[in-house]
Amino acid sequence: MPKRLAGVNLHPVPDAIPLERVVFTEPYACAVHAVRRMPVCPGDAVVVFGAGPMGLFMVNALRRRHGPELLVVSLDRLDSRLQVARAMGATHALNTTDRASHAALQEAIGRPDADVVIEVIGAVETHREALSLVGRGGTLVSFGGVAPGQTLPVDIGHLHYQEIAIQPIYHHTPADVAEAVRQLIAGDVPVERLITARLPMSQLRTALQMVADRTTLRTILLPDRS
Repeated sequence: MPKRLAGVNLHPVPDAIPLERVVFTEPYACAVHAVRRMPVCPGDAVVVFGAGPMGLFMVNALRRRHGPELLVVSLDRLDSRLQVARAMGATHALNTTDRASHAALQEAIGRPDADVVIEVIGAVETHREALSLVGRGGTLVSFGGVAPGQTLPVDIGHLHYQEIAIQPIYHHTPADVAEAVRQLIAGDVPVERLITARLPMSQLRTALQMVADRTTLRTILLPDRS
């Protein structure tokens, strides 16, 4: 690796730090990048739409950057993931399978709509739902990757007169990676809550099926013992 790249992109990790912790550097750096770029102010109500691994990282990154004064709400359809969201720092965690979830959100945040809604799932329908939760002057953060060619019909008049912004955020910078490594080494990211299975490499198919069935958050694959 060229010296100029190594100086920016290589980060020493103390021997005492488990590899299972720093292996999450890249995805957590994406969350750090997103939280750094989105327009969040003290006292805002921020909704994270989706409590998969990236949504949980987003909750943690929000809490680490903005502290306890921020109102962070996690939305998902799986209660098991919502429990983890609370442990990661969500002020409230609400199940969206309930038709009254919008009313529950309003009650939780104490206002009609959210200031910032972060779509983490990466689907057109959830982008539409997330946009419906954004209040006047608020922002929809499009973080979840959507397949090329997908379109989102929106009421331009509503966006205009309510001054609602849509902000796509993608990837990370070297500075975000450095900050992610710092937090991971310091133990500020409870990755152990996301590791729900450990399997040998020979059980790769099983691990992939667990992901497809949504029975795991993150599975660690380990070398087979000889």
